[in-house]
Amino acid sequence: MRFLTAYIISFFWSNVYGDVILGCMKIRKAEEEKKAMFGKKKDARARVPSSPETRYQSARSSLLLVVVLTAINLLLLVMRSSTQFLFSASFPSYLYIIADEFADYLGMGTVLRLGALAVGVCDIGLYLLFWFLSKNARGFMTASLVLFCADCLAYLFGFLIFEFDASSVIEAVFHIWVLWTLIAGVRAARDLKCQEQTAVMMASTMTAEPEAPAQPEKPQPPAM
Repeated sequence: MRFLTAYIISFFWSNVYGDVILGCMKIRKAEEEKKAMFGKKKDARARVPSSPETRYQSARSSLLLVVVLTAINLLLLVMRSSTQFLFSASFPSYLYIIADEFADYLGMGTVLRLGALAVGVCDIGLYLLFWFLSKNARGFMTASLVLFCADCLAYLFGFLIFEFDASSVIEAVFHIWVLWTLIAGVRAARDLKCQEQTAVMMASTMTAEPEAPAQPEKPQPPAM
C-alpha cells in the first residue's frame, strides 16, 4: 500500500506538476518576448522624426493660439478685468497698460486708450493675416517669426519696467516655446520647398522624351 501511494505521488509530481511548471515558464517567456517586441516598436516610433508637413501645421496652430489668447487678453484689459491669460503676445497688452497709466496724467485718456487699442488690434490682425496666408504661401511663416521676435523684444522691455513675479517666468517659457515652434515651422517650410523641387525635377526627367538615335550615313556612289 505504501509502495502504491509513493508511486502515485511520484507519478503526479513528474507528470502533472512538471507540465504545470513548464506551461507557466512558456507563458512567462511569451510575455517577455511580447514586451521586448513592443519596446522595440516603441523605440522605432520614437526615433522616426516628424514630417515637415506635421511640423509646419504645428507652427500654424501655435500661431493661431497666440492670436486667440492675445485677443482675449486685450478684451479683458479693456473691460478692466483682474483675470489675464499668461500665454499671449506681450506688445498689445503692454501698450494698452502703459497708455492707461499715462492717460489721466496727460489729460488724454480717451485718445491714448483708443490709440493703444487700435495699435493692438492691428498687431493681432497681422498675426491672423499671416496665419491665414501661410496656408498656401509658406513665406508668411517667416513673416510671423519676425513679428513674434519683435514681440519678444517688447516682453523684455516689459520685464524691465514692470514688477517681476512668477507670471513673468511663465510668460518667458511661453515665448520661448512659440519662438521655437515658429523656427521649426520656417525650417519645415524650407524642407517642403526642397521636396517639391526634387519631385518636379524627377517628374521632368521621367517625362522627357529620349533622343532619337542618329541615322547611319548612306555610302556615296563613286564618281565616274
